[in-house]
Amino acid sequence: MQNIIAPDLNTVKGVNRQSFRSIPLVQQVAQPKQQAPQKQQKQPEQQGDQVSFIKDAQPVKLSNLGGITYLTPQITNLIENAILRPDCFRRYGAEPPTGVLLTGPTGVGKTVLAHAIYNHINDEFVNLNGSITSTSSTQPGQNQCVTFLQTNATDLISSKTGESEQLIKTLFEQAIQNQPSVIFIDQLDILAIKSENATREFEKRLVAQLNNQLDTVQGHRVIVLGATSKLTQLDTSLRRPGRFDVEIEILVPNRVQRCEILSKILTSLPQSEISEIAALTPGYVPADIYQLLREASIDANIKQQPQLTIDNFKVAVKKVQPTAKREGFATIPEFSLNQIGGLEEVKRMLQMHILKPIKNPVQYQKLGLKTHTGVILYGAPGNGKSLLGRAIASQAEANFISVKGPELLNQYVGESERAVRVLFERARAARPVVLFLDECECLCRQRGSGGGNSEVTDRIVNQFLTELDGVGSDRDGVFIIAATNRIDLLDKAIMRPGRLEKAIYVPLPDQQQMADILLKQTMNCAMDQNVTLEFFQEICSKLIGYSGADLQAITREAGLCCVERDGDQISQADFQTAITRVRRSVSEKDLEYYKTAQMKWE
Repeated sequence: MQNIIAPDLNTVKGVNRQSFRSIPLVQQVAQPKQQAPQKQQKQPEQQGDQVSFIKDAQPVKLSNLGGITYLTPQITNLIENAILRPDCFRRYGAEPPTGVLLTGPTGVGKTVLAHAIYNHINDEFVNLNGSITSTSSTQPGQNQCVTFLQTNATDLISSKTGESEQLIKTLFEQAIQNQPSVIFIDQLDILAIKSENATREFEKRLVAQLNNQLDTVQGHRVIVLGATSKLTQLDTSLRRPGRFDVEIEILVPNRVQRCEILSKILTSLPQSEISEIAALTPGYVPADIYQLLREASIDANIKQQPQLTIDNFKVAVKKVQPTAKREGFATIPEFSLNQIGGLEEVKRMLQMHILKPIKNPVQYQKLGLKTHTGVILYGAPGNGKSLLGRAIASQAEANFISVKGPELLNQYVGESERAVRVLFERARAARPVVLFLDECECLCRQRGSGGGNSEVTDRIVNQFLTELDGVGSDRDGVFIIAATNRIDLLDKAIMRPGRLEKAIYVPLPDQQQMADILLKQTMNCAMDQNVTLEFFQEICSKLIGYSGADLQAITREAGLCCVERDGDQISQADFQTAITRVRRSVSEKDLEYYKTAQMKWE
């Protein structure tokens, strides 16, 4: 017999609580061969109003969560075996892990995953040992085989001297007394701030107490789950072996993973429409997807529709700003390299060095090829370097982070280096990701080049080189496209093998390429029938030296000419007038510079 569980939304915590509104959970009533005796929980002695951390977990299963199949081996091989089969480790002379860190951006589903992991462990315990005898108790955790203890880090912090340390001790004591048990501490970074960043003595005492308790539970059937979106802010002593030595990183879902998440909650929509919704939501984390579902439901309710349609989601996408965008990601429209006119050789090289390693990494691994960290695009302003970066990210179905070099500069000592670290942390959390760094000459200027800010520049370049080398971190899946107008200003160390070793020149378009660019720029415009490819080829003979941005300005000016004469279609005369009004932005002197640079770097 099956029981439908209707979760109590008043007790559900975490950013993904809305997910349970539309997902009924089916619970199979266990029929073990042998009934285990009722578990007698040893509640700690009551000392005044002592807090009990034993809770009932949210009724969510791993099978209800989409886009996390890549985490399954870590969950089953490490966490499950650590608490249910510790001998799997000890027979080889090793100890099972004590602490597991769940890391990832805000809203990615760390809290819900922790509850799902606990439920998985509890179910496996039932399969191995049989279920407990049902009781009529309403106390939290009374009917659990494996005890679940949950707290937010903020609940462990008290203004009274010594009380915070006592709360931490009580939490771990209850876990040991009721083992096997799982402890879940949310927002761990609030409790265990780095010692060098601690401004008060009691913050250091909290870290010391937490470390002491983690050491205490070693050898017991207790696993500690900690969740944080600010991994680098944790005190390093917590991440040493024997404490939180296992780290599970939950990434921003890519397009395929978004399809899996949507398929779990939109069972009434065909797969083709689910794929289309996934394409509309780059950078969305699970919390954003559930907010999108809520907005789509509101739209369907207003229109009095019997069920959701893809049109409701197209309306909702305009209202829901993804968390990733608020934290620096760029939203990428469906865009391909074929929609960019000209630059065929540049496209080919980007496909080889960026697109193919993202789409087919196995091929490179089989051949023993190490993929490039990234490439440098250099050339005159307005040649389409930013557009190429966006097109590559879109075609690769990867996340996209775009930042300009000056945005990372800060007048305060150490802040620019911190901004570089944070940028790469965000990139690693969003893998696979294309990191587009525009105006990189501001960030990676040649060291020792003089000036009052030489020391500051040197520190920034050193930090950037450290991140490029991936020291202390996993850089796989992070592809960098740097763009510059002044490649001669870049520090030479940036371009050594293993870093941004491939420099690709983005030239000005020739006559045929300019005609192709104009044709693609006007595809969605109301054009007179006489405005053809042949006409563009004719007028482009007068536009030698114009960049892609200049051609876009001509198209815009031609549209304004049409408006001036109250026309409804852009004519040949409009383009002829526009050409007289728009001047080229790249001078002959600039062209000579780029020709010299091309000869030097190719």
